[in-house]
This record gives sequence, C-alpha cells and structure tokens, in this order.
Amino acid sequence: MSFPKWGLISMVVLLVGGTIYGFYIHDYFQVVMCVADIGFFVYAYEHFNK
Repeated sequence: MSFPKWGLISMVVLLVGGTIYGFYIHDYFQVVMCVADIGFFVYAYEHFNK
C-alpha cells in the first residue's frame, strides 16, 4: 500500500492551518487535535512507504 505524497502534503497544510486558527481563537483543544493528527499522518506515511 502506497500513501500518496500529495495527499499527505495537503492534509498537513490543512492541519497546520487549523493549528494556527486554533491559537488565533484560543481553542487549544483544536490545536492539540491538529498536532496529534499531523503526528499520526507522518507516522502512517513513514510506516506505509518502507
């Protein structure tokens, strides 16, 4: 199973945007969720592309 690189990049860009927006509106739960999702996607990408 190959994880598409453009999919990973677009998801990370969206999640980084969500993180910045979370800081802007002081919604730290959203910040934590976005950071956790970024970590998960990077881990999954590394795991599936060995």
